[in-house]
Amino acid sequence: MKTLKLAILALVLLATPAFATSVTVTGVGQQWTNYYNGIVDVSGVPTALAGLNAQVQFRVTGLVYDSGIGKTLLSMDIVVKNTTDSTIWQNATVSGIGFNTDPNVARVGSGASGDYGFVALNQNLPTGAGFVVEVCVAGRLNKCNGPASNATQIGQVGAASVVLAFRGDITGQPITLDNFGIRYADLFSASLGVNGMPGIGVPVTPPIPEPASAAVFGIGALIVGAALRRMRAI
Repeated sequence: MKTLKLAILALVLLATPAFATSVTVTGVGQQWTNYYNGIVDVSGVPTALAGLNAQVQFRVTGLVYDSGIGKTLLSMDIVVKNTTDSTIWQNATVSGIGFNTDPNVARVGSGASGDYGFVALNQNLPTGAGFVVEVCVAGRLNKCNGPASNATQIGQVGAASVVLAFRGDITGQPITLDNFGIRYADLFSASLGVNGMPGIGVPVTPPIPEPASAAVFGIGALIVGAALRRMRAI
């Protein structure tokens, strides 16, 4: 059954514009934004559902070696925007942000502050489509697989400041972040029949268009298609 779910998840990810996001941290001031879809177990099958979206911006604020503890400290600000479509979803919160690092994190420096005030290592993002992330920034103590009072609601913005510690002086070496994911909690959509379930999000590209933008894109695609057919006929 686990193998079947993994195979289905692979098909789900191929059906959406998913990609393996990998970011190499090189210095202070670097920033990037990941756009996430939403995957929920529907009758035990991982399914990407419409309108469940979020974006997370990362910004590197510090990369220094602390000789007193013999570790390199990577500091980041994280901003979460819950862009879920409220016409489809009556409730959906983003309660955790996860990713892996290379080299591995030795320990969580001074933890985190802000709306997501906790950092834990080797946590499981939930649902049958879930996976383990090395670092999880969450609104609940040492948890990435449960709801949190500080989760970001639909249309709202949440933030955190995080410090991660790596063994030795690696300030001159690249630090790679990948395997990005987010955790949705307390999902409810009357039209989709989802009530109180968790979910996950993986990066997609390009950003998922708003309904109006999607309609314009669809019309544009029809126009381009018609033009191509006319060119072939000439």
